[in-house]
Amino acid sequence: MILYATTTQTTSTSTTSFDTCNGIRYNTTGIRVAGDGTEGSNPSQLKEPRCVYVDANDTVYVCDTINARIQKWTKGAVLGTTVAGGSEGANSNQLKKPRGLTFDQNGNMYVADTENHRVQRFRPPSNIGTTVAGSTTGSSGNSDSLLDLPTNVVVDNSGNLYITDYNNKRVMKYPSNTSSGIIAFGSVSFSKPYGIAFQSNSTNQFYVSDEGNKNAAGWTSGVSTPSATYGSSSTFNQATSVAVDWYNNLYVADTNLNRVTMFCVGSSTEKTVIGGTSGSTPSLIETTGIAFDSKMNLYVTSKTPPAVYKYLRI
Repeated sequence: MILYATTTQTTSTSTTSFDTCNGIRYNTTGIRVAGDGTEGSNPSQLKEPRCVYVDANDTVYVCDTINARIQKWTKGAVLGTTVAGGSEGANSNQLKKPRGLTFDQNGNMYVADTENHRVQRFRPPSNIGTTVAGSTTGSSGNSDSLLDLPTNVVVDNSGNLYITDYNNKRVMKYPSNTSSGIIAFGSVSFSKPYGIAFQSNSTNQFYVSDEGNKNAAGWTSGVSTPSATYGSSSTFNQATSVAVDWYNNLYVADTNLNRVTMFCVGSSTEKTVIGGTSGSTPSLIETTGIAFDSKMNLYVTSKTPPAVYKYLRI
């Protein structure tokens, strides 16, 4: 996608194209928007936040993983509100080490309830979840109806769920309103699939990060091999979450190297956009969750300090 800025004068018209790769830059000083930077379970605190989602109103949702809850911060809020979980367990109002979340077009929230081996759907404002994939009792498995450590979930434009099934080395697709899945992307190519992102202006294009293979790959739904691979063990240390910006550039959280990298459309060359250098403030430890807001500002979770930081697009 190319944006054009046009300037009209009395005698001529000039057109300047925007570079949708090198023209994208972020302030390296982050603004804390969720969590007060101290570890705990109070409304202002987080403990090992592992995912972040930002809706159209710039409301921030966070997987507060060790606190077994999903926290919501409205724009400018100091305190978070618990919208799912809050105690560890396998009941319908509980979670256990959640690591991923997303929303569908109807405003329903889906949570990868990782250590309960399930995906829960919450219909706001209810905090009672319904199991839409995996076990209702917290047990794992490798059949088409079970999961083993699901780490992330996305919803496509048709309402189908795609789930990274970490220990089963696969991505599962659950068609809307079904309780059994099919393998969308197979186990042969994966070691430990972690993050997944849907290219929203397409019908079947996905990106999946592989923590074990230390890379990310582009996938087309229904195709058994990846269309492209990004990064390797020589460039990534721990590829976790992935996200796609307005221009379909790919972003990967390289957790153990404390950074977020970017791959421009059609390129396998990475560039660090946040973290990983002494020039980034504040210093982030274990950057896992990444997301964009309505202005394509970048949001990043940090284990230490435990918070979500917003990096302004410049």
